[in-house]
Amino acid sequence: MRPRAGRASGRCGCDSLALMRRSPYRRFVLGALLGALLLAPVQALGETPASPLAEAERALDEGRAADAVEIYRKLAAERPDDPRLQALLGRALSLADRYGESAEALQKAVNGGVSDLRTLLFLGSALWESGRPDEADPVLARAAAAARGTGAEFLAQQQLGRLRLWDGRPDAALPALERAVALRPDAPTPRLDLARALDGAGRTEDAVAAYRAVLERAPDSHHAHWGLAQALLRLGRRDEAAAELAKYKELYAVNQERTRELMLQRSEIDRGWHLIGAGKPAEAEAVFRKLIEGYGVGVDPLLGLARALAGQGDHAGAAEALERAVSLAPDRQDLRRLLAQERLAAEGS
Repeated sequence: MRPRAGRASGRCGCDSLALMRRSPYRRFVLGALLGALLLAPVQALGETPASPLAEAERALDEGRAADAVEIYRKLAAERPDDPRLQALLGRALSLADRYGESAEALQKAVNGGVSDLRTLLFLGSALWESGRPDEADPVLARAAAAARGTGAEFLAQQQLGRLRLWDGRPDAALPALERAVALRPDAPTPRLDLARALDGAGRTEDAVAAYRAVLERAPDSHHAHWGLAQALLRLGRRDEAAAELAKYKELYAVNQERTRELMLQRSEIDRGWHLIGAGKPAEAEAVFRKLIEGYGVGVDPLLGLARALAGQGDHAGAAEALERAVSLAPDRQDLRRLLAQERLAAEGS
């Protein structure tokens, strides 16, 4: 049995969480990405569209996670015997980056009998983010088992595998990552995780093949070129390793420049969302339009533009921006849901 490796530094969750962390608009997208903890929380709890619960859901849609937390906390205090409210409170706390409190609320929900897949995924991720990976593992394993055969299985298996890989247990990570790759064979990210797990588990030849499979789908992945180079060095194939290292250096330099540009864009996107939160949608609109003019059409600036326009009562303009966003990301159900909302609002105005 191989000795357990030390845990990797830093924190890591699913890709949408890592990419969006520390960004106000991340909370807006993430809530829709994983979906509501209950399929229809307002209807499921017997609430009307004008109820506080509905207002909390709107707050999450608008990126106001802190406001949603306060509403849910008050509702949970009024109905302490309803674990579903603890589940909703835990989700909002997680979206507000308050992971320790989120884990506590979600654990109360699970102890009270709420065991739907999304609650388990949020709980596992909150435990991981709050520095409790040993407690997160059985929760995510339970989520992966519950997700078997559903559309959410890929996310659950990948999350479980990445936790175990991050936690220095590549052997334990392999079954979940192999399943994730089987579910999404063309997705490069789970294949990269699988290659790293194979490498960490001492299966270097298999790791070489896995890294090459990543590069077939994502030839510009400097991470894969680096991993492949290291694996080839361990096998004594120095000439091949040197070629991969050269490619890695070339791509790394390109990536650094791209990262610098993305950071500038991200800073402006954050500024736009802060302006929305500050009640200045017209100023936010100008920021997002400038981003689109300077960097080209992208989903994130279009999402911000839609929100800024909606904040000014221009629901038709918001719908138009969201239609463009959906054309760029047709699988994003959150965008489709928001588009439907804005179309209805435009018809009613």
